[in-house]
Amino acid sequence: MSAKYKLLFFVGILLLFTGCADEKMSPGNKTPTRTARSYSASNSPVIPSTIQPSTPTLIISSPSTTPSPQPTNSTSEHGSPELKFTQLQMFDAKTGWALHVDYLSQEFQDVRILRTGDGGQTWKNVSPPTLAEYGNFPEVAFLDAKTAFAIYSKTLIPTSTDTEITIRRTIDGGQTWQNGDTLILDQAPMMGVSQLVMLDQNHGWMLGTSDEVMGRSSVTLYTTEDGGIHWSAIYDTNTHSQMNDPNTLWGYSNYPYEDRLLTFATSSVGYYSNGELFLTQDGGISWQKQTLPNPSDLPNLDTQISQNELFSTVSLPLFVTPQDGVLTRRIYPRNQVTIPPGSYSGLPMEEYLYFTHDGGQTWIPQPSPTRIGGVYFLDTQAGWFLGKDDANPATFTQLYQTSDGGDTWARIDATSPLPLGSQIQFIDEDTGFAFTPVWAGSVYGDVDRRSNNAKDIYKTTDGGQTWKPITSQLTP
Repeated sequence: MSAKYKLLFFVGILLLFTGCADEKMSPGNKTPTRTARSYSASNSPVIPSTIQPSTPTLIISSPSTTPSPQPTNSTSEHGSPELKFTQLQMFDAKTGWALHVDYLSQEFQDVRILRTGDGGQTWKNVSPPTLAEYGNFPEVAFLDAKTAFAIYSKTLIPTSTDTEITIRRTIDGGQTWQNGDTLILDQAPMMGVSQLVMLDQNHGWMLGTSDEVMGRSSVTLYTTEDGGIHWSAIYDTNTHSQMNDPNTLWGYSNYPYEDRLLTFATSSVGYYSNGELFLTQDGGISWQKQTLPNPSDLPNLDTQISQNELFSTVSLPLFVTPQDGVLTRRIYPRNQVTIPPGSYSGLPMEEYLYFTHDGGQTWIPQPSPTRIGGVYFLDTQAGWFLGKDDANPATFTQLYQTSDGGDTWARIDATSPLPLGSQIQFIDEDTGFAFTPVWAGSVYGDVDRRSNNAKDIYKTTDGGQTWKPITSQLTP
Protein backbone atom coordinates (compact mmCIF):
# COMPACT_ATOMS: atom_id res chain seq x y z
CA MET A 1 0.00 0.00 0.00
CA SER A 2 1.36 3.45 -0.93
CA ALA A 3 2.15 6.04 1.73
CA LYS A 4 -0.81 8.12 0.51
CA TYR A 5 -3.33 5.34 0.99
CA LYS A 6 -1.79 4.38 4.30
CA LEU A 7 -2.36 7.96 5.44
CA LEU A 8 -5.97 7.99 4.18
CA PHE A 9 -6.60 4.65 5.85
CA PHE A 10 -5.23 5.98 9.15
CA VAL A 11 -7.36 9.15 8.94
CA GLY A 12 -10.46 7.08 8.17
CA ILE A 13 -9.91 4.87 11.20
CA LEU A 14 -9.31 7.94 13.38
CA LEU A 15 -12.58 9.54 12.21
CA LEU A 16 -14.44 6.29 12.86
CA PHE A 17 -13.23 6.11 16.44
CA THR A 18 -13.93 9.82 16.95
CA GLY A 19 -17.52 9.31 15.81
CA CYS A 20 -17.97 6.40 18.19
CA ALA A 21 -16.61 8.42 21.09
CA ASP A 22 -19.20 11.13 20.49
CA GLU A 23 -22.13 8.75 20.84
CA LYS A 24 -23.89 8.95 24.22
CA MET A 25 -25.70 6.28 26.23
CA SER A 26 -29.43 6.66 25.62
CA PRO A 27 -31.40 7.42 28.79
CA GLY A 28 -33.39 4.24 28.33
CA ASN A 29 -30.48 1.96 29.09
CA LYS A 30 -30.52 0.03 32.30
CA THR A 31 -28.83 1.38 35.40
CA PRO A 32 -27.40 -0.82 38.11
CA THR A 33 -29.29 -1.84 41.18
CA ARG A 34 -28.04 -1.10 44.60
CA THR A 35 -28.22 -3.92 47.11
CA ALA A 36 -27.89 -2.75 50.69
CA ARG A 37 -26.73 -4.60 53.79
CA SER A 38 -29.30 -7.02 55.11
CA TYR A 39 -30.86 -6.44 58.51
CA SER A 40 -32.59 -8.76 60.94
CA ALA A 41 -36.36 -8.90 61.24
CA SER A 42 -38.72 -11.11 63.15
CA ASN A 43 -41.66 -13.02 61.72
CA SER A 44 -44.82 -10.97 61.47
CA PRO A 45 -48.09 -12.68 62.49
CA VAL A 46 -49.79 -11.58 59.25
CA ILE A 47 -50.88 -14.70 57.37
CA PRO A 48 -50.02 -14.40 53.65
CA SER A 49 -52.39 -15.53 50.93
CA THR A 50 -51.57 -18.83 49.27
CA ILE A 51 -49.83 -18.51 45.92
CA GLN A 52 -48.26 -21.66 44.52
CA PRO A 53 -44.60 -21.50 43.51
CA SER A 54 -44.01 -21.03 39.80
CA THR A 55 -42.02 -23.34 37.58
CA PRO A 56 -40.37 -21.35 34.77
CA THR A 57 -37.94 -23.41 32.73
CA LEU A 58 -34.36 -23.46 34.01
CA ILE A 59 -31.53 -24.82 31.88
CA ILE A 60 -28.78 -25.51 34.41
CA SER A 61 -25.19 -26.45 33.67
CA SER A 62 -23.03 -28.30 36.15
CA PRO A 63 -21.32 -25.55 38.13
CA SER A 64 -17.58 -25.44 38.59
CA THR A 65 -16.25 -24.47 41.99
CA THR A 66 -12.66 -24.31 40.78
CA PRO A 67 -11.38 -20.79 41.46
CA SER A 68 -10.76 -18.70 38.37
CA PRO A 69 -7.33 -17.18 37.75
CA GLN A 70 -6.43 -13.73 39.07
CA PRO A 71 -9.20 -11.52 37.64
CA THR A 72 -8.60 -9.38 34.61
CA ASN A 73 -10.68 -6.37 33.67
CA SER A 74 -13.43 -7.29 31.23
CA THR A 75 -13.43 -3.75 29.83
CA SER A 76 -10.82 -1.87 27.88
CA GLU A 77 -8.39 0.11 29.98
CA HIS A 78 -8.62 3.88 29.55
CA GLY A 79 -5.82 4.91 31.81
CA SER A 80 -6.98 5.82 35.32
CA PRO A 81 -10.63 6.84 34.88
CA GLU A 82 -12.62 9.21 37.02
CA LEU A 83 -14.42 6.84 39.33
CA LYS A 84 -18.21 7.05 39.20
CA PHE A 85 -19.76 5.03 41.98
CA THR A 86 -23.23 3.58 41.58
CA GLN A 87 -22.99 1.26 44.58
CA LEU A 88 -20.92 1.46 47.76
CA GLN A 89 -20.72 -0.67 50.88
CA MET A 90 -18.16 -0.07 53.64
CA PHE A 91 -17.76 -2.79 56.27
CA ASP A 92 -15.37 -0.90 58.54
CA ALA A 93 -13.46 2.37 58.44
CA LYS A 94 -10.98 0.93 55.91
CA THR A 95 -12.55 -1.93 53.95
CA GLY A 96 -15.35 -1.77 51.42
CA TRP A 97 -16.67 -2.60 47.95
CA ALA A 98 -18.00 -0.43 45.14
CA LEU A 99 -19.41 -0.66 41.64
CA HIS A 100 -18.06 1.86 39.12
CA VAL A 101 -20.05 2.58 35.95
CA ASP A 102 -19.08 5.04 33.22
CA TYR A 103 -21.05 5.35 29.96
CA LEU A 104 -18.34 5.84 27.36
CA SER A 105 -20.53 5.30 24.30
CA GLN A 106 -23.72 3.57 23.26
CA GLU A 107 -21.79 0.36 22.70
CA PHE A 108 -19.35 0.51 25.59
CA GLN A 109 -19.74 0.90 29.33
CA ASP A 110 -16.73 0.89 31.62
CA VAL A 111 -17.97 -1.19 34.57
CA ARG A 112 -15.70 -2.42 37.36
CA ILE A 113 -16.18 -4.15 40.70
CA LEU A 114 -13.81 -2.37 43.07
CA ARG A 115 -12.42 -2.99 46.54
CA THR A 116 -10.70 -0.59 48.96
CA GLY A 117 -8.52 -1.24 52.01
CA ASP A 118 -7.75 2.35 52.95
CA GLY A 119 -11.14 3.95 53.53
CA GLY A 120 -11.89 4.76 49.90
CA GLN A 121 -8.72 6.65 49.02
CA THR A 122 -7.62 3.99 46.53
CA TRP A 123 -9.56 1.24 44.80
CA LYS A 124 -8.44 -1.93 43.03
CA ASN A 125 -10.33 -3.47 40.13
CA VAL A 126 -11.25 -7.02 41.20
CA SER A 127 -13.84 -7.78 38.49
CA PRO A 128 -14.12 -11.47 37.61
CA PRO A 129 -13.11 -12.66 34.15
CA THR A 130 -16.20 -13.16 31.98
CA LEU A 131 -16.87 -14.11 28.38
CA ALA A 132 -17.30 -11.10 26.12
CA GLU A 133 -20.82 -12.06 25.02
CA TYR A 134 -22.08 -11.66 28.60
CA GLY A 135 -21.29 -7.98 28.52
CA ASN A 136 -19.76 -6.29 31.53
CA PHE A 137 -22.72 -4.93 33.49
CA PRO A 138 -23.36 -7.13 36.57
CA GLU A 139 -25.91 -7.10 39.35
CA VAL A 140 -23.81 -7.32 42.52
CA ALA A 141 -24.23 -8.05 46.22
CA PHE A 142 -21.54 -7.28 48.79
CA LEU A 143 -22.00 -9.53 51.81
CA ASP A 144 -18.92 -8.84 53.95
CA ALA A 145 -15.34 -7.61 53.64
CA LYS A 146 -14.32 -10.76 51.75
CA THR A 147 -17.48 -12.04 50.06
CA ALA A 148 -19.19 -10.66 46.96
CA PHE A 149 -21.50 -11.99 44.24
CA ALA A 150 -21.97 -10.89 40.63
CA ILE A 151 -24.51 -11.92 37.98
CA TYR A 152 -23.81 -11.29 34.29
CA SER A 153 -26.44 -11.55 31.54
CA LYS A 154 -26.63 -11.98 27.79
CA THR A 155 -29.59 -11.99 25.43
CA LEU A 156 -30.16 -14.93 23.11
CA ILE A 157 -31.71 -12.77 20.37
CA PRO A 158 -32.18 -13.51 17.45
CA THR A 159 -32.34 -17.19 18.37
CA SER A 160 -34.93 -16.51 21.10
CA THR A 161 -36.18 -13.81 23.48
CA ASP A 162 -34.70 -15.64 26.47
CA THR A 163 -31.92 -14.30 28.69
CA GLU A 164 -28.92 -16.35 29.82
CA ILE A 165 -27.19 -15.48 33.09
CA THR A 166 -24.02 -16.66 34.76
CA ILE A 167 -23.11 -16.32 38.45
CA ARG A 168 -19.73 -15.49 39.99
CA ARG A 169 -18.75 -15.58 43.68
CA THR A 170 -15.62 -14.57 45.60
CA ILE A 171 -14.81 -15.36 49.22
CA ASP A 172 -11.30 -13.89 49.28
CA GLY A 173 -11.88 -10.22 48.48
CA GLY A 174 -11.88 -10.67 44.71
CA GLN A 175 -8.55 -12.45 44.35
CA THR A 176 -10.33 -15.46 42.87
CA TRP A 177 -13.90 -16.08 41.69
CA GLN A 178 -15.97 -19.26 41.59
CA ASN A 179 -18.55 -20.13 38.93
CA GLY A 180 -22.16 -20.89 39.77
CA ASP A 181 -25.11 -21.97 37.64
CA THR A 182 -25.75 -20.88 34.10
CA LEU A 183 -29.50 -20.22 33.90
CA ILE A 184 -32.00 -19.48 31.16
CA LEU A 185 -34.80 -17.03 31.99
CA ASP A 186 -37.42 -18.02 29.42
CA GLN A 187 -40.10 -15.44 30.18
CA ALA A 188 -41.84 -13.16 27.68
CA PRO A 189 -41.54 -10.28 27.23
CA MET A 190 -37.77 -10.22 27.72
CA MET A 191 -36.72 -10.88 31.31
CA GLY A 192 -33.57 -9.55 32.95
CA VAL A 193 -32.01 -9.69 36.41
CA SER A 194 -32.68 -6.43 38.25
CA GLN A 195 -31.52 -7.16 41.81
CA LEU A 196 -29.42 -9.59 43.83
CA VAL A 197 -29.90 -9.97 47.61
CA MET A 198 -27.60 -12.11 49.78
CA LEU A 199 -28.66 -12.56 53.41
CA ASP A 200 -25.67 -14.64 54.49
CA GLN A 201 -23.09 -17.00 53.04
CA ASN A 202 -25.80 -19.44 51.92
CA HIS A 203 -29.19 -17.75 51.47
CA GLY A 204 -29.91 -15.37 48.63
CA TRP A 205 -32.57 -14.19 46.17
CA MET A 206 -32.40 -13.03 42.58
CA LEU A 207 -35.14 -10.76 41.21
CA GLY A 208 -35.98 -10.79 37.52
CA THR A 209 -38.24 -8.22 35.88
CA SER A 210 -39.66 -8.19 32.35
CA ASP A 211 -39.77 -5.37 29.84
CA GLU A 212 -42.32 -2.76 30.93
CA VAL A 213 -45.76 -2.58 29.36
CA MET A 214 -47.66 0.62 30.25
CA GLY A 215 -45.25 1.25 33.11
CA ARG A 216 -45.67 -2.22 34.63
CA SER A 217 -43.44 -5.31 34.47
CA SER A 218 -43.89 -8.88 35.67
CA VAL A 219 -41.63 -10.39 38.32
CA THR A 220 -39.78 -13.68 38.75
CA LEU A 221 -37.93 -14.68 41.89
CA TYR A 222 -35.17 -17.26 42.38
CA THR A 223 -33.52 -18.43 45.58
CA THR A 224 -30.26 -20.15 46.53
CA GLU A 225 -29.35 -22.06 49.68
CA ASP A 226 -25.75 -22.87 48.79
CA GLY A 227 -24.19 -19.45 48.35
CA GLY A 228 -25.25 -18.83 44.78
CA ILE A 229 -23.97 -22.03 43.20
CA HIS A 230 -27.49 -23.38 42.45
CA TRP A 231 -30.77 -21.46 42.09
CA SER A 232 -34.46 -22.47 42.16
CA ALA A 233 -37.47 -20.57 40.81
CA ILE A 234 -40.06 -19.87 43.53
CA TYR A 235 -42.33 -17.07 42.23
CA ASP A 236 -43.60 -15.87 38.86
CA THR A 237 -46.15 -13.10 38.31
CA ASN A 238 -47.37 -14.44 34.97
CA THR A 239 -47.91 -18.09 35.88
CA HIS A 240 -49.86 -18.07 39.14
CA SER A 241 -51.28 -14.57 39.54
CA GLN A 242 -54.43 -12.73 38.54
CA MET A 243 -54.27 -9.28 36.98
CA ASN A 244 -56.41 -7.71 39.75
CA ASP A 245 -55.13 -9.79 42.66
CA PRO A 246 -53.96 -7.25 45.29
CA ASN A 247 -51.26 -9.68 46.49
CA THR A 248 -49.56 -9.99 43.09
CA LEU A 249 -46.06 -8.55 42.74
CA TRP A 250 -45.47 -6.16 39.87
CA GLY A 251 -42.64 -3.79 39.06
CA TYR A 252 -43.58 -0.17 38.32
CA SER A 253 -41.63 2.59 36.64
CA ASN A 254 -42.89 5.19 39.13
CA TYR A 255 -41.12 3.95 42.28
CA PRO A 256 -39.85 7.26 43.77
CA TYR A 257 -37.16 5.92 46.08
CA GLU A 258 -34.12 3.92 45.05
CA ASP A 259 -34.08 1.01 42.65
CA ARG A 260 -34.14 -1.71 45.33
CA LEU A 261 -37.51 -3.46 45.33
CA LEU A 262 -36.66 -6.47 47.46
CA THR A 263 -35.07 -7.19 50.83
CA PHE A 264 -34.93 -10.21 53.13
CA ALA A 265 -34.42 -10.01 56.87
CA THR A 266 -34.34 -13.75 57.59
CA SER A 267 -34.40 -16.85 55.43
CA SER A 268 -38.21 -16.75 55.59
CA VAL A 269 -39.23 -13.11 56.18
CA GLY A 270 -38.86 -10.58 53.40
CA TYR A 271 -40.39 -7.41 51.99
CA TYR A 272 -41.10 -6.14 48.49
CA SER A 273 -42.11 -2.59 47.60
CA ASN A 274 -43.21 -1.07 44.30
CA GLY A 275 -44.82 1.88 46.10
CA GLU A 276 -47.05 -0.55 47.98
CA LEU A 277 -45.62 -2.85 50.64
CA PHE A 278 -45.71 -6.67 50.53
CA LEU A 279 -44.60 -9.28 53.08
CA THR A 280 -43.52 -12.90 52.70
CA GLN A 281 -43.13 -15.37 55.55
CA ASP A 282 -42.20 -18.43 53.50
CA GLY A 283 -39.02 -17.27 51.82
CA GLY A 284 -40.68 -15.59 48.84
CA ILE A 285 -43.13 -18.26 47.65
CA SER A 286 -46.24 -16.28 48.64
CA TRP A 287 -46.81 -12.60 49.40
CA GLN A 288 -49.36 -10.50 51.28
CA LYS A 289 -50.05 -6.82 50.70
CA GLN A 290 -49.60 -4.80 53.89
CA THR A 291 -51.92 -2.02 55.07
CA LEU A 292 -50.41 0.90 56.97
CA PRO A 293 -52.40 2.99 59.49
CA ASN A 294 -53.38 6.54 58.60
CA PRO A 295 -51.42 9.38 60.21
CA SER A 296 -53.36 11.27 62.87
CA ASP A 297 -53.39 14.46 60.77
CA LEU A 298 -54.80 12.58 57.72
CA PRO A 299 -57.59 10.46 59.23
CA ASN A 300 -59.40 10.10 55.86
CA LEU A 301 -56.29 9.18 53.88
CA ASP A 302 -57.60 5.76 52.76
CA THR A 303 -60.78 7.33 51.37
CA GLN A 304 -58.86 10.07 49.58
CA ILE A 305 -56.53 7.49 48.06
CA SER A 306 -59.44 5.32 46.86
CA GLN A 307 -60.97 8.40 45.19
CA ASN A 308 -57.64 9.34 43.54
CA GLU A 309 -57.48 12.62 45.42
CA LEU A 310 -54.19 11.69 47.09
CA PHE A 311 -51.52 9.12 46.23
CA SER A 312 -49.40 7.19 48.69
CA THR A 313 -46.02 5.58 48.01
CA VAL A 314 -44.06 3.45 50.50
CA SER A 315 -40.37 2.52 50.67
CA LEU A 316 -38.79 -0.75 51.73
CA PRO A 317 -38.33 -1.04 55.51
CA LEU A 318 -34.91 -1.15 57.11
CA PHE A 319 -34.60 -3.30 60.24
CA VAL A 320 -31.77 -2.83 62.76
CA THR A 321 -32.97 -5.56 65.15
CA PRO A 322 -35.49 -8.39 64.74
CA GLN A 323 -38.10 -6.05 66.24
CA ASP A 324 -37.12 -2.51 65.29
CA GLY A 325 -37.43 -1.03 61.81
CA VAL A 326 -38.41 2.07 59.85
CA LEU A 327 -39.87 2.90 56.43
CA THR A 328 -40.79 6.07 54.54
CA ARG A 329 -44.24 7.00 53.21
CA ARG A 330 -44.93 9.97 50.95
CA ILE A 331 -48.31 11.54 50.15
CA TYR A 332 -48.77 13.40 46.86
CA PRO A 333 -51.77 15.45 45.65
CA ARG A 334 -53.42 14.46 42.37
CA ASN A 335 -51.92 17.34 40.35
CA GLN A 336 -48.36 16.10 41.05
CA VAL A 337 -48.93 12.58 39.74
CA THR A 338 -48.98 11.60 36.07
CA ILE A 339 -51.05 8.50 35.21
CA PRO A 340 -49.88 6.36 33.49
CA PRO A 341 -47.19 5.46 34.36
CA GLY A 342 -47.68 7.40 37.58
CA SER A 343 -44.54 9.51 37.90
CA TYR A 344 -44.28 11.93 40.83
CA SER A 345 -43.02 15.51 40.62
CA GLY A 346 -41.90 18.11 43.14
CA LEU A 347 -42.15 17.87 46.91
CA PRO A 348 -44.80 15.58 48.39
CA MET A 349 -47.61 17.13 50.37
CA GLU A 350 -46.43 15.19 53.43
CA GLU A 351 -43.78 12.61 54.28
CA TYR A 352 -43.95 10.22 57.25
CA LEU A 353 -41.56 7.83 58.92
CA TYR A 354 -43.27 4.62 60.10
CA PHE A 355 -41.64 2.80 63.01
CA THR A 356 -42.17 -0.73 64.25
CA HIS A 357 -40.96 -2.20 67.54
CA ASP A 358 -42.69 -5.57 67.25
CA GLY A 359 -41.25 -6.97 64.03
CA GLY A 360 -43.79 -5.37 61.71
CA GLN A 361 -46.99 -6.38 63.52
CA THR A 362 -47.78 -2.68 64.00
CA TRP A 363 -46.43 0.49 62.39
CA ILE A 364 -46.50 3.92 64.06
CA PRO A 365 -46.42 7.00 61.78
CA GLN A 366 -44.53 10.17 62.66
CA PRO A 367 -43.93 13.27 60.49
CA SER A 368 -40.45 13.22 58.97
CA PRO A 369 -38.10 16.15 59.71
CA THR A 370 -38.64 17.56 56.19
CA ARG A 371 -41.15 17.12 53.35
CA ILE A 372 -38.82 14.84 51.40
CA GLY A 373 -35.73 12.86 52.33
CA GLY A 374 -34.18 9.57 53.34
CA VAL A 375 -33.44 7.95 56.70
CA TYR A 376 -30.65 5.71 58.06
CA PHE A 377 -30.36 4.05 61.48
CA LEU A 378 -27.18 2.60 62.96
CA ASP A 379 -29.02 0.94 65.86
CA THR A 380 -32.33 1.34 67.70
CA GLN A 381 -31.40 4.82 68.95
CA ALA A 382 -28.89 6.52 66.62
CA GLY A 383 -30.21 7.69 63.27
CA TRP A 384 -29.74 10.33 60.55
CA PHE A 385 -32.14 11.96 58.11
CA LEU A 386 -31.13 13.91 54.98
CA GLY A 387 -33.84 16.02 53.35
CA LYS A 388 -35.24 19.43 52.44
CA ASP A 389 -38.44 21.50 52.53
CA ASP A 390 -37.62 23.85 49.66
CA ALA A 391 -38.54 22.78 46.11
CA ASN A 392 -35.91 25.13 44.64
CA PRO A 393 -33.34 22.76 43.08
CA ALA A 394 -30.52 25.22 43.89
CA THR A 395 -30.99 25.14 47.69
CA PHE A 396 -29.03 22.84 49.97
CA THR A 397 -30.24 19.83 51.91
CA GLN A 398 -30.37 19.66 55.71
CA LEU A 399 -29.05 16.82 57.88
CA TYR A 400 -30.83 15.79 61.09
CA GLN A 401 -29.81 13.41 63.86
CA THR A 402 -31.73 11.47 66.50
CA SER A 403 -30.43 9.75 69.62
CA ASP A 404 -33.81 8.50 70.88
CA GLY A 405 -34.98 6.24 68.07
CA GLY A 406 -36.67 8.98 66.03
CA ASP A 407 -38.85 10.51 68.75
CA THR A 408 -37.01 13.81 68.33
CA TRP A 409 -34.68 15.12 65.63
CA ALA A 410 -31.99 17.84 65.86
CA ARG A 411 -30.70 19.61 62.78
CA ILE A 412 -26.91 19.30 62.70
CA ASP A 413 -26.21 20.80 59.25
CA ALA A 414 -28.36 23.47 57.58
CA THR A 415 -26.37 23.48 54.30
CA SER A 416 -25.26 19.90 53.81
CA PRO A 417 -22.85 19.07 50.96
CA LEU A 418 -24.73 15.78 50.48
CA PRO A 419 -27.19 15.84 47.55
CA LEU A 420 -30.73 14.58 48.04
CA GLY A 421 -30.81 10.81 47.61
CA SER A 422 -27.33 10.29 49.06
CA GLN A 423 -26.89 6.92 50.70
CA ILE A 424 -25.58 7.30 54.25
CA GLN A 425 -23.94 4.49 56.20
CA PHE A 426 -22.20 4.67 59.58
CA ILE A 427 -19.53 2.34 60.95
CA ASP A 428 -20.04 3.73 64.46
CA GLU A 429 -21.65 6.86 65.89
CA ASP A 430 -18.74 9.03 64.69
CA THR A 431 -17.49 7.50 61.43
CA GLY A 432 -19.71 7.44 58.39
CA PHE A 433 -19.65 7.46 54.59
CA ALA A 434 -22.06 8.81 51.99
CA PHE A 435 -22.36 8.74 48.21
CA THR A 436 -25.00 9.62 45.64
CA PRO A 437 -26.00 6.69 43.39
CA VAL A 438 -26.92 7.03 39.74
CA TRP A 439 -30.67 6.64 40.31
CA ALA A 440 -30.83 9.72 42.58
CA GLY A 441 -30.97 12.17 39.67
CA SER A 442 -34.08 10.62 38.14
CA VAL A 443 -35.87 10.59 41.50
CA TYR A 444 -34.70 13.86 43.10
CA GLY A 445 -33.14 15.93 40.31
CA ASP A 446 -36.12 18.27 40.01
CA VAL A 447 -35.80 19.36 43.66
CA ASP A 448 -31.99 19.11 44.03
CA ARG A 449 -29.93 19.64 40.88
CA ARG A 450 -26.81 18.29 42.64
CA SER A 451 -28.40 14.83 42.63
CA ASN A 452 -27.96 14.61 38.85
CA ASN A 453 -24.17 14.60 38.59
CA ALA A 454 -22.80 13.83 42.06
CA LYS A 455 -19.68 11.64 42.03
CA ASP A 456 -17.78 12.09 45.29
CA ILE A 457 -17.67 9.83 48.29
CA TYR A 458 -17.95 11.80 51.53
CA LYS A 459 -16.65 10.84 54.96
CA THR A 460 -17.47 12.14 58.43
CA THR A 461 -15.63 11.54 61.70
CA ASP A 462 -17.84 13.70 63.92
CA GLY A 463 -21.21 12.00 63.62
CA GLY A 464 -22.27 13.83 60.45
CA GLN A 465 -21.73 17.43 61.55
CA THR A 466 -19.08 17.88 58.85
CA TRP A 467 -18.35 15.89 55.68
CA LYS A 468 -15.22 15.90 53.55
CA PRO A 469 -15.02 14.57 49.99
CA ILE A 470 -12.64 11.70 49.31
CA THR A 471 -10.51 11.90 46.16
CA SER A 472 -10.64 8.28 45.07
CA GLN A 473 -8.10 6.79 42.67
CA LEU A 474 -7.87 3.50 40.81
CA THR A 475 -4.69 1.54 41.48
CA PRO A 476 -3.19 -1.37 39.49
